[in-house]
Amino acid sequence: YSGQHRWGSLRPESIRVGRAAKGVTSGEGVSARLVSTNYLGATTKLALDADGLRLHAIVPAGTALPGEGEAVVLTFNREHLHLMDEPA
Repeated sequence: YSGQHRWGSLRPESIRVGRAAKGVTSGEGVSARLVSTNYLGATTKLALDADGLRLHAIVPAGTALPGEGEAVVLTFNREHLHLMDEPA
């Protein structure tokens, strides 16, 4: 798919959420803002905004998180990304 626009699927539990360092670009990660958190018992569901794209991540309960509205960097293992055959 090199050079082609495709859409992909990534399960929310496959997304890692890290604090964004001031003055540092995200590199291979995706820059986002933490919109909200929803405690679900063993896990916490995060709503994230990545330049207008709403994403969700699921992390273990008790994970240290930045405050709502703060910048984060999202990363994932490429093998967890499922690219679709249809053009984006």
